Amino acid sequence: MKNLTARLLLGITAIPLLLLILFIPGDQYHLGLNILVVAAGFLGSREIARLLNCRGLGLNVNLCGFLGALPPAAALAALVFPGRVSPEALLLGAAVAVLLPLGLPAPGKSLESGVLRFAGSLAVLIYPGLFLSRIVALSGLTPSVPFILLFLALVFGNDSFAYFAGAALGKSNRGLFRVSPNKSWAGLIGGLAAAAAFALAFSLLFPELSGGVFTGPEGAAFLRRLCGLGEGGFRLRTGGGPGALIFLALITALAAVGGDLLESALKRGAGIKDSGRLLPGRGGVMDSLDSLLFSAPFYYYLIRFFYF
Repeated sequence: MKNLTARLLLGITAIPLLLLILFIPGDQYHLGLNILVVAAGFLGSREIARLLNCRGLGLNVNLCGFLGALPPAAALAALVFPGRVSPEALLLGAAVAVLLPLGLPAPGKSLESGVLRFAGSLAVLIYPGLFLSRIVALSGLTPSVPFILLFLALVFGNDSFAYFAGAALGKSNRGLFRVSPNKSWAGLIGGLAAAAAFALAFSLLFPELSGGVFTGPEGAAFLRRLCGLGEGGFRLRTGGGPGALIFLALITALAAVGGDLLESALKRGAGIKDSGRLLPGRGGVMDSLDSLLFSAPFYYYLIRFFYF
């Protein structure tokens, strides 16, 4: 019951806040949303560093926070200053200036300790850093709002309905994944079904997602204009129809499950229950964003393939 209350409170507060930030007038690059993503990179990387330190890696937590924030910050800079800032150059500079010295053994320490610190610091640069940068990259799509909204709906819909389906129908079929014993077949199927349903619901407002043309009522047209869509909208490039949309939804949902399992494995390996204590009832940043950030690259590159 306590976990359910925490989930409901987070949904009641976080979802309206995200929508409010997303629809700030004139915010072409969704700066408010993306600054939150950069902050999540900093805080989430610190949490991952603490988990790895439980295995004796001896990482500098604040330095790891900087490394995790760098990829989404570089992606945001490339959006705001197109053609002037290279994310690849920023990341390469960070690797040379920060990561390589970490490979040197500290005074009185073995070469192995330096290698472990280098590997751990590189890990947080990639996860959550590079994974979060793909959320920022969604703001560079034209139009961006429909695809950001669909992404949030697929991940949060999968997570929420998997929880409720598992709680209602999963008591006799748990143990699907050893690293997370409470996960059940009922929860997995319920989450995937919810993701597919959300995708089809979005296709009613944005029929271009499945290869159609918008002919809806004026109220829906107003929502489309709010999302930055003109009369032409956008077009499904590959001709995949509804099947492409369902495929996109299922892959995104499965990747979200994978992110949750990866975080569970890291916490189990460290021997702790939550990655942090920032969010009452929910744990740390990574406890709430694991599904979101792990599915972001899969979603982003599938969107690029199907629509751009």
